Amino acid sequence: MTPILVATDLSARSDRAVQRAFRLAQGLGCGLTVVSIVDSSLPVDMAETLREDVERRLARMTKDVARITPCKYSCMAVLGDISLDLPDIAEDQNASLIVLGQHRPRGLADLIRQTTMERLVRGSRRPVLIVRDPVLHDYGQVLAPVDFGPSSAEAVRVAARIAPLADIHMVHALHIPFGGLTGAAALGIEVKRLTTEAEAERRAWLADALLPKAAGLPEIVQGSLHQVFTAQMAQRQPDLVAVGAHARTGTAPFILGSFANDLMRELPCDLLVARPARE
Repeated sequence: MTPILVATDLSARSDRAVQRAFRLAQGLGCGLTVVSIVDSSLPVDMAETLREDVERRLARMTKDVARITPCKYSCMAVLGDISLDLPDIAEDQNASLIVLGQHRPRGLADLIRQTTMERLVRGSRRPVLIVRDPVLHDYGQVLAPVDFGPSSAEAVRVAARIAPLADIHMVHALHIPFGGLTGAAALGIEVKRLTTEAEAERRAWLADALLPKAAGLPEIVQGSLHQVFTAQMAQRQPDLVAVGAHARTGTAPFILGSFANDLMRELPCDLLVARPARE
């Protein structure tokens, strides 16, 4: 497995991301790069002074983490813009995964423009793991909402790599249009037709997706995506959710689907967002 890249601003939110990245690198036997990006829009002398300070603090922090979770790692503090430069660093290092801490809510600003995290995920070809929870153990329960598209398949494959011992449950939401407006007989016929179509899509997807055997058979559940997801979260209480970066109908290579976007803003637990490697 190629190296993992974790970004930190040395805040408490980022501490959990760094701890998770060290744990993953140790368990997977791969390298780890810890990077902190200092805002390059600051005056040059101020930015360089801050970068040097961050570099020293980064070295101390990672040394402490490595005492508990030893692995092969390196650190770097660079000047730039995290949403623009971190994806480039990941490409340069051929990183298998980018790890981030939870987004800091900014109230009204989040309602009128994209967050830094959204811009970063939109601009990255690499899967992104966003860490919300304390790092107490390896991932044990993974919930993967799937739409039978390539992004969903990649999310499941990456989840299986970073959580090789986890129970991965895939679920597909089967929305029944105008279900409450039709008679019982008509509704029954429509449900049967849509279910048959979904089962055929599932068979074709499984034949093509090259999923790990541990992922099992995707469950098809009637309801809207948000309804099904909420019920599955309550039932299964996963410690990791894995989603595709966009729906199968998306045409732009770096579009961020609304469901993934919503999850990033209100993290239910740790979240993995992936897109097909060929994009």
